[in-house]
Amino acid sequence: MTLTQIQALVTKTAAYAGTAINISGFVDGSGNPVDWTLKINVQALSDSNSANTPCVRFAFEDSVDGTTYLAGPTVSFKGTLANSFDKVKSFKKEDFPDLRIGVSNGLLRLHLTDLEATGSCTYQAWMES
Repeated sequence: MTLTQIQALVTKTAAYAGTAINISGFVDGSGNPVDWTLKINVQALSDSNSANTPCVRFAFEDSVDGTTYLAGPTVSFKGTLANSFDKVKSFKKEDFPDLRIGVSNGLLRLHLTDLEATGSCTYQAWMES
């Protein structure tokens, strides 16, 4: 199994589109896309105002031109999370067969699309293939 970093561990306080990685080379010896699993790990989610419930939404997005991105797997987390109670979500190829992994000029990024209230979120993402 190969681990490919999509988003290094980072803490954000607002929406953020990560840097896209090239995913065109994820093919087998016959040129077919390999089997893959995308994973996101949220290590901390909090709000500076204890009266608020923090909520965050992420989307893995793919592109073939680096300009137009399509949303793929999307997930939300709600409630305070700490390192000792971190969350990992997985998305498999069979559930998202049109995600352009292994396609010529394919790019993939993780986009923190929404972080409600005055929160902060610490997270990372990778692909297993």
